[in-house]
Amino acid sequence: MHDAALRWSWLICLAGCGFNPTNPDTVSDATVDSRSAGSDGNTSDSASGSDGGVPLDDCFGVFEPTCIATPTSPLTLTAQIIDTDTSSLCEPYTSTTSLAACVLSGTTVTVASGATVSAVGGRPLILVSPGLIEIAGTLSVASSSGVLGAGADASACPAQSAATSSGGTSGGGAGGSFSGIGGDGGMGGMGGVGGPATMATGSSTLRGGCAGSAGGNGGSSGHGGGAVLLLTSSNVQVDGTIDASGGAGNGASNTSGGGGGGGGAGGMIAFEAMFVKITGTGQVFANGGGGGEASSAASAGNPGFVSTAPATAGTGGTGGSTDGGDGGDGSVGTTFNGDVGTSAMSLSTGGGGGGGGGAGLIKIFASGSMGATSLSNVSPPPT
Repeated sequence: MHDAALRWSWLICLAGCGFNPTNPDTVSDATVDSRSAGSDGNTSDSASGSDGGVPLDDCFGVFEPTCIATPTSPLTLTAQIIDTDTSSLCEPYTSTTSLAACVLSGTTVTVASGATVSAVGGRPLILVSPGLIEIAGTLSVASSSGVLGAGADASACPAQSAATSSGGTSGGGAGGSFSGIGGDGGMGGMGGVGGPATMATGSSTLRGGCAGSAGGNGGSSGHGGGAVLLLTSSNVQVDGTIDASGGAGNGASNTSGGGGGGGGAGGMIAFEAMFVKITGTGQVFANGGGGGEASSAASAGNPGFVSTAPATAGTGGTGGSTDGGDGGDGSVGTTFNGDVGTSAMSLSTGGGGGGGGGAGLIKIFASGSMGATSLSNVSPPPT
């Protein structure tokens, strides 16, 4: 049984804390087994008791306890898209929880430098190793237009009240929520109430963020960000990027005073390890997406934007509509809540802008604290 620690406390260890990423059990680079999407493997729904006769008794973790067949080779992930519902890379595992996830393991696990590995689909992603987990490239469970990050729009998300239409104009949709609440949608110029944001509850399991709501007679909402857990009885090092940001709301494409769509909330990034080191080049973020711009009688609204870095907000859509309200910005840094969508000018033909998405959640479980000197490359701050 691999307990990552006997006593858990929150830790983020930044560059200069003296952690040596070298693992004496790691084989040479020449022998690394680079498994990628499309390679042969076993697909798992969750929790069978063995993998073709191989016992699933190598167990890790406390937050999401996960038991797998003992890894026998390193896993290096190169550029690819992993569908967590269908990928042959997903391994059999057992768990004491009911979580259905896509689990990948190796004696060490690496996202290669320069590579972008995107995980999409309905299930969260879990990377498991008894050795070093290193994110040298980009690991994304973020959502974007038409793309659902792994485990996003969780079933635990609350229902949202819809924006309304009245007098020929409509309100904007609300931003999605997770650890921060989304922004309310703006009001239509001739009538129509913006959707009110609803606070999400529960973060005791690995899950993604919540979607925004659609604008009245207008733009569709952004998906919430996805969820990923890095689980090891050794160390985690992030030299690259881990992104679980929410998707942006769409602008109202009609020319009838439609409301902008709300941006999605950020998702969850969780670490369970002895030590977690995020170097000066490392970035870890789960920011909310920007809300979409409303339309007017003369012009359509523009979509919002997604966050591209820890300190860069997903801004609301603007500049497309004559009278429509702008979308609200998504969360960033210590600003956990999304901005409200702008209301249209009274008696104008414009709709209300969509609200920005709220912050996601970064959880760090580690065995000791060596002190944090800066959180400028982590957003929102870990809990």
